[in-house]
Amino acid sequence: MDSIEQALFLYEKENIGIVLMGIQLRKKSIDFRAMSDKILTRKEQKRDFQED
Repeated sequence: MDSIEQALFLYEKENIGIVLMGIQLRKKSIDFRAMSDKILTRKEQKRDFQED
């Protein structure tokens, strides 16, 4: 492996790491959104409860 190939290989490895981190962050934000949606719907249900 010459130096150019090695540099490209390291660059690709780093890119894959960044992409994987991005996927994990996206998953976390989706989970967070789902949780906040659940919390919001629960609050609305409680409000409906009190009106009756």
